Amino acid sequence: MVANIANAGNGIGTGRIVRRAAMLAALAVLSVPIALWAHAHLRRSEPAANARLASSPSAIRLWFTERPELAFTRVRLRAPDSTEITLGTAARMTDDAMGVTVPIASSLAPGKYTVLWRTAAADGHASSGSFGFELAGAAPVVAAVDTARHTARSNAVVSADSVAAPSASLNASAATRWVEFMALLAVVGAVVFRLAVLPRAARAMAGTLPEETRLEIADTARRLAQSALVLLLIMTVSRLYSETRTIIGADRPVDRAALAATLGTRWGIGWSIGAAGIVIAAIGFALVRRRRSGAGWVVAAIGAAAAACSPALTGHASTTTPVGAAIVTDVAHVLAACAWLGTLLTLLFAALPLVRGARSMAGLGSGALVASLVRAFHPIALGCASVVVASGLVAAWLRLPTVASLWESSYGRVLLLKLAFVALVVVLGALNWRRLLPTLGDDRAARRITRTASAELTIAALVLAVTAVLVSTSPPESAARAATVSVKR
Repeated sequence: MVANIANAGNGIGTGRIVRRAAMLAALAVLSVPIALWAHAHLRRSEPAANARLASSPSAIRLWFTERPELAFTRVRLRAPDSTEITLGTAARMTDDAMGVTVPIASSLAPGKYTVLWRTAAADGHASSGSFGFELAGAAPVVAAVDTARHTARSNAVVSADSVAAPSASLNASAATRWVEFMALLAVVGAVVFRLAVLPRAARAMAGTLPEETRLEIADTARRLAQSALVLLLIMTVSRLYSETRTIIGADRPVDRAALAATLGTRWGIGWSIGAAGIVIAAIGFALVRRRRSGAGWVVAAIGAAAAACSPALTGHASTTTPVGAAIVTDVAHVLAACAWLGTLLTLLFAALPLVRGARSMAGLGSGALVASLVRAFHPIALGCASVVVASGLVAAWLRLPTVASLWESSYGRVLLLKLAFVALVVVLGALNWRRLLPTLGDDRAARRITRTASAELTIAALVLAVTAVLVSTSPPESAARAATVSVKR
């Protein structure tokens, strides 16, 4: 996709700017060590960590900080001689959605046992850990207690959750999400450009814009969207594979059964909606290519909207209370951001050949056409930017327990960085509106707006890079709960 964009802007240096922006954003994601917090942490257990039991337990009960997906949950019990004890099927507790119970098929002999667990919440972020307990006939039974109550009892710290204190690691997952976001941005932006911006510009230039030129610009948008759609499909399939691999563990193959189990979860349903949207959008673009019909663009718009719903259904919103409000807010945020920045990207590269005059029709100045396109884009950008800011504030209010969480938590600090980049994009857009928009109409002004739009897109790529990191970072409430997992004897 980046190569296609660079080719579209060949001759004025825009392609070089976009390539540099892409490289800068990629390095921003890959080079910064990121602590990957899994989200569904073990909160307490029965038997409790380090408990000494007088009699054999009949089941293992685990309570998590988020509602675990049963298809993602595996519990194993290791005997003192390291053999595996047969366990029943994990089931959700009837009185607590955060709890899982696993029956123990047979009575246990005295000795030290180890419980190993792996799970994930609806957002697909996997976590795993282990803890031990001892069965001794003469010892008193230790009741299951919240692990937070153990913090004042002793000096020896025992980690019940192997991810409670994560080490910094290369966030390849965030890099994948960044590429996915960039591709989605281009797809949605191309659709909005064709259905909203181009018709407005054509009406403004009624009688002076040849139909062939309008179709040529629309076809440029279609080619850009199709290139991005291929990239989006590759990243989407890759995410399904990596998600399944992370959830089932390295000791199990990613086969048809494992993929089916992943797709049967709430995360899988959200992923399937996005994948279906990609297929529908591909059908729409194919219709556009064959028939040049507006109906094909409508089909593509439906698919793009479905694809834009997937990030909310497979991310933080799916585990944020209230879930309905969180998902609606996230979908609005993604759609508005794509319509704003993606349309800017499409506008820039659909208009570039005309800016240089290489494809201008006789008697049609490129400056006049660019002026009409930018003026048609402006109200859409203003409205979408407002939705982005408003929905972002609502999402922050839903996920941050206090204002201090903005600087006291990892999630809040990443969010602040994102807000800073978004503010830069808004400032550049305001400068274009106040200073450059009134001067549009000639080729010189068209070149200036191209340069400033390229700067906006560079910062937008960084916004998406930070967003990719943000979706891999646990919100502060989850992180705070996870901190209670370190217990003392």
